[in-house]
Amino acid sequence: MNLASAIASAQGIEALYGGAIRPNVVARETDTQALVLKQPDGRFAIVFPGTASLHDALTDVEIGKEHWGGGKVHHGFLKAYDSVHQGILALLPPGASLVIAGHSLGGALATLCADLLDETYHVADVITFGSPRVGNGAFARAYNARLADLTVRLVNAEDPVPHLPWCFGTYRHVNTQYYLADNGTLRVDQPIAVAVDELAATLDVRLARGSELHQFSLAPAHHITRYLAKLEALK
Repeated sequence: MNLASAIASAQGIEALYGGAIRPNVVARETDTQALVLKQPDGRFAIVFPGTASLHDALTDVEIGKEHWGGGKVHHGFLKAYDSVHQGILALLPPGASLVIAGHSLGGALATLCADLLDETYHVADVITFGSPRVGNGAFARAYNARLADLTVRLVNAEDPVPHLPWCFGTYRHVNTQYYLADNGTLRVDQPIAVAVDELAATLDVRLARGSELHQFSLAPAHHITRYLAKLEALK
């Protein structure tokens, strides 16, 4: 993992939340935002903050899925990403090298964005913070075959959002998971370890519905400031 890039991504997301910088792609109908910005190294950053729509997206069509590539993805997440896709493309030059990042619902959107734009752009890094699961096993396998080595999926200890949606185990996370433990260490998890952790954790949230989902998104361990503090402590 490129620690400097992860910290910079977290700082950018924090700045978006605080209003220090403003998104330049906004879809009001889905409450979805993104920032597309050329970096000093010539690469383009695409950054997705989380929004209050996490609750709506997770419950949209009762966590149903739609076909996407070789698998299926969550209807609500796809609807949110579709609403900003054309606006993002309008700000990217052909063949741009991309760093794609997102927090919470934005992490799910970053995953979809990377999976789609990898066909026509150079995806250099994908960094997500507290992302929920995005699609089924077929989607995760297809994504991993191309992007697992470029993806840093950060999960903070006790953050409940990465364990959603559950839906009887039909959703699977993409690789590669980096786990920020409470003792200050960073653990890179292998697929089997991730599966065991997910099974144990999802038993606690599998029945969550309605306002409880919103409470999960407000959990202190889910805040981008907590992710940023733990990353900076690793320097």
